Amino acid sequence: MFINHIQDKDTCCVTVAVVRYITLGKPRTGVTTTYLQDRLTINQSCPVFISENPEFRLPANTDIPMIMIGPGTGIAPFMAFISERCKLFILVIWKYLYK
Repeated sequence: MFINHIQDKDTCCVTVAVVRYITLGKPRTGVTTTYLQDRLTINQSCPVFISENPEFRLPANTDIPMIMIGPGTGIAPFMAFISERCKLFILVIWKYLYK
């Protein structure tokens, strides 16, 4: 189950792909991704720094269609956006059913 900041403000969900490759005959690795994969155990805490970007957001009008392109961002922002829209949809349905 994916948990986002709307559902639990004390939880941060991270989606990563471990980076390992060879360049000029030398093995290379991603610093953060291999740290998460090789050095942490499941449910172990990891210090993080979260940088807020107020410009990176969904449109306020939920009727506006979106084309989501994230070169270099991976799928994590899209998972968060979809989760946020699902939460908003559930709230709308809840209000409709329990007026």
